[in-house]
This record gives sequence, structure tokens and C-alpha cells, in this order.
Amino acid sequence: MAYDRARRVRNALALRTNTPGMCLKHIRLICGVAARYPDAKTAWARARSRHTDRNPPAGFPVFFLGGTHGHIALSLGGGKIRTTDWPRARVGTTTIAELERRWRYRYVGWSEDLNGVRLR
Repeated sequence: MAYDRARRVRNALALRTNTPGMCLKHIRLICGVAARYPDAKTAWARARSRHTDRNPPAGFPVFFLGGTHGHIALSLGGGKIRTTDWPRARVGTTTIAELERRWRYRYVGWSEDLNGVRLR
């Protein structure tokens, strides 16, 4: 069973390091969700409850397209995200707009599910 929103945010804020290139695994662990898809791009394509607005609520995954595999991070609300590889091989807090600007990845939205699991 996936963790609730508050726990997902606490988990995200507690983690400081990551394995570079493993953003989906990182967010899965934060959310308490099992492995299913190979990358963030596929997880977004298979998500059932997608939203494309730029105001994702805290505790939900946000998706970016770019590179070969895309990128996933966790919303902290108010446009802020907790993300891997920020600014390099660490976990940090930034904004959706700043990640888009620096990485040249395109924000595509947020989802209420991840790897087939409904997040509440």
C-alpha cells in the first residue's frame, strides 16, 4: 500500500543522496510503490490519472520529458519539487520552472497514480 501524502513529503525531505539516473526508483521508494516500469517517461505514459496544470499538490509525482528516459520528482506544493540529481548527484529542492530552465526538460504534468498504484 502506498504511503499517504504527508509521509511522502516527509520521506522526500529526509533523503539527501541518490543514485544518478535512478529518479523513478527514488520516487517509488518515497511513495511506497513497487517497481513496474523502466523509466519516468513510461510511468507518465501509463499513468491513468494525469493532470497537465502547473500546480501539483504536495506529495504527488511530477513528470518531465527530456533525454531518453524523462524525469520524475515529487511536488512539495507551490511549484516546488524535491528531485534527484539536483544540483548534481544529490537530492535537492527547486522549482518546476528552474528544472525546466536548467535541464531543458519539458514539464508535462503530475499524476494521482504511479506504477498502477493510486496515491491518496
